[in-house]
Amino acid sequence: MNNHYSSIIESVACFLSKNQNVKVILNGYSDINGGSEYNIALGQRRANSVYEIMRILGVNDTQMEIISFGKEKFHKSSDTLENDLARNRRVDIIIQH
Repeated sequence: MNNHYSSIIESVACFLSKNQNVKVILNGYSDINGGSEYNIALGQRRANSVYEIMRILGVNDTQMEIISFGKEKFHKSSDTLENDLARNRRVDIIIQH
């Protein structure tokens, strides 16, 4: 995992461990390659990875929820397909109050 993303996950985990009343939704995504079922599972695995890291860092299981969108919410945001594919291989951390 990229160090930049590791530091973001660590910062969110630190915040959550200090604020037990705050919850997050971990939304997993994939690019458009492959079938829908495969990509839902891939998005789930991505979100599970973030979940496990945050759990190890002290976040309570009850503070986290996982949702996988797979390729169903593919976001086109750049001028090249390669950049869009890369940007859609992600987990969004949605903080809820």
